[in-house]
Amino acid sequence: MSASTSEENTATINIVARAPSERLSVGDLISETRREIAFFGISAKRTVTEDIFRRALEKRHDRPIIIKFLLLDPSCKAFDERAKEEGEPSDAWRTDLETTVSRLRAFAKLMGVSIEMRLATGYPVWRAIIVDDEQVFVSTFLPGRRGTEAIQYCMSRSDVELTHGIIKSYQLAWKQARKVAL
Repeated sequence: MSASTSEENTATINIVARAPSERLSVGDLISETRREIAFFGISAKRTVTEDIFRRALEKRHDRPIIIKFLLLDPSCKAFDERAKEEGEPSDAWRTDLETTVSRLRAFAKLMGVSIEMRLATGYPVWRAIIVDDEQVFVSTFLPGRRGTEAIQYCMSRSDVELTHGIIKSYQLAWKQARKVAL
């Protein structure tokens, strides 16, 4: 996808759209992470239970990267609202989040991976993976659909201002979110 900013000042930006079946996951992106990879979503259950995630952690060969998860706080109103919007029971989502916490604790302990987790209370708009504060892989939470069912847009900070906005949104939410001990 390319776009021009104006006739006088023409700029080309590169945003790659991936169909839901072709979307990249945290597991797919760990190998290209130099410093930090962040996941911004609801429960991350599918992310942390994927075989590709575990294999990527095993193959990082002691590269000292930080993996951050900013998820939705199960005690907030937005958690129940989003579950209802997707036609899912909130209790099942709470169980999914418990699975995520349990797996991340195990990975941190068994593999010596630096993993941080926080819980946010704001209604989730974006489902995003941010690699080294430079690349963003983002989709939106659509009414009645999971974040994984929306198109994933891949963009670089150097290519588009939108990337900066999504990264800043994540950073602000991270600062305000409650820490979870792993």
